[in-house]
Amino acid sequence: MNRALGYAVAAVPAVAFFATPFLPFADTTRLWFGLPAVLVWGVVWTLGTTAALAVTERLGTHRDEQEGTTA
Repeated sequence: MNRALGYAVAAVPAVAFFATPFLPFADTTRLWFGLPAVLVWGVVWTLGTTAALAVTERLGTHRDEQEGTTA
């Protein structure tokens, strides 16, 4: 996988976390599923971070695989 694409996939959840205070629908007193909106937003992007890192790891090639050596 292209290194820039891997960085882009991993950057999406990070940008979502940093943007949280500036998003009016996430930074509100309303409840989503009975929980504060910012808590649900954080949990969703925590799961999104896990998924993004899994995709980056799964699609990426490792140096050991490229060289043909196994550890």
